[in-house]
Amino acid sequence: MIVRTWQTAIDPDRVDEFEAFVNTYSLPMFKLQPGCLGVLVSRDGRMTTTLSLWEDRASIDQLDTSTTYKETVERILATELLRGEQTVKIYPVFGGYLDLEAIGQQIPQ
Repeated sequence: MIVRTWQTAIDPDRVDEFEAFVNTYSLPMFKLQPGCLGVLVSRDGRMTTTLSLWEDRASIDQLDTSTTYKETVERILATELLRGEQTVKIYPVFGGYLDLEAIGQQIPQ
């Protein structure tokens, strides 16, 4: 399993708009990506982090050719919601624990 993080700042006056974008466009797009095992989006003030879990590095590399991914990126850039630098980091998972039942109860739908 591989973890991919994407982090950036957002316009602090448009937080509700950003969260609506995530629910309307980003999460459905991730569900369509082959090899995507899940995604969590968090926000602390104006900083946001998206943590996605992937079967393998090849699944992440497929984002470069994914039409739905490219369209979602273009769409969010066009909103001008993002501020500052965007960073992507990729980490191999070597251990961990997930209580899927507890997580499912805490994630807003």
